[in-house]
Amino acid sequence: MVQDDIKEKMNRVATYTNNRIKRHLRVRAKVSGTSDRPRLAVFRSSEHIYAQIIDDKSRKTLVSGSDLQVSGKITSEQSAEAKTLGASPRKFTKTEKAAQVGKLLAEQAKKAKIARVAFDRGGFAYHGRVRALAEAAREIKEFEEKIVRVSRVSKKTQGGNRMGFSVVVVVGDRKGRVGVGLGKARDVQSSVRKGITYAKKHLINVPLQDNTIPHEVFIKVGAAKVLLRPASPGTGVIAGGAVRAVVEAAGIRDVLSKVLGTNNQASNVYATIEALKALKPVPSPSAVKEEKAEDSAEPEAKSEVKDNKQEDSPTQPEAQKEVKETKPTAQTTKKEEKADTAEPTSAEKPAEEKPKRTRAKKAEETSGG
Repeated sequence: MVQDDIKEKMNRVATYTNNRIKRHLRVRAKVSGTSDRPRLAVFRSSEHIYAQIIDDKSRKTLVSGSDLQVSGKITSEQSAEAKTLGASPRKFTKTEKAAQVGKLLAEQAKKAKIARVAFDRGGFAYHGRVRALAEAAREIKEFEEKIVRVSRVSKKTQGGNRMGFSVVVVVGDRKGRVGVGLGKARDVQSSVRKGITYAKKHLINVPLQDNTIPHEVFIKVGAAKVLLRPASPGTGVIAGGAVRAVVEAAGIRDVLSKVLGTNNQASNVYATIEALKALKPVPSPSAVKEEKAEDSAEPEAKSEVKDNKQEDSPTQPEAQKEVKETKPTAQTTKKEEKADTAEPTSAEKPAEEKPKRTRAKKAEETSGG
């Protein structure tokens, strides 16, 4: 009985292996790697997984990786992230190791300037470790995500308490673009995904100058007050947790900061974003010199134009005086004609001399009357 069971298991293994090889050969007849689009070949055993990016035409392996290159222990950053999510730090599972291999391949392919590959799963089912490796290799991350705060919230409903999670996520490319998102869902992963999606849709551009900010800025948002100051090279990021997450995601390496007013991390993150929005790029010294040269050239050009006008008509005022003296106007001629033809007024007429009356004549008039 035992031997029969072993034979059946061996037959099953043989049939499974043969079927996998048949599928692999069928796929290989259609898929081949080129220099423009090499082939990503995957092979897995019961313990390990291996992957290669191959150029079949030149018969060269461009990039290779396996889970033997990935340490089974979790890193300090990943353990800190696990604590924030409420999970306990542990070792990687086989599927998580496969995902790490995919990320390793993606980084090496990016350095080798390989943008596209043809995926050859080696006849294995697209499931488990193979799927984890493929999806991780697809995600060449343009942005870095940082979880700032995870809060458990509850809502009173008719059926009882409804539990959920609220997550504040910072997203940035370390090249001057950064965004903040708030995600809410029934579980942590969904809320993180929502926050990342919102942050990527609301990115801002931060002006940088020699890995620091161009000038000092102070902002107040609600109860949060944030002060950012530029720092000399080599100073580093002197900032707290919330401000540090935003500043590092934006690509600022040297900065001095101070948080006042509140210890709420979400408020401090939004205040830092507003402070970065208020930054204005400082023009370079060469641009300032060019602007000054242009400003000084404009008044000189205006003075030259005035001098040219004066040289073209030097005797213009004299000519105007002569015209005024020699050519009487129509108004003056009309006034003179009116003065000749007009009759003298009562004020201008000479007064008539009245006969002088003596006392005798007055007496006669009174007596006669």
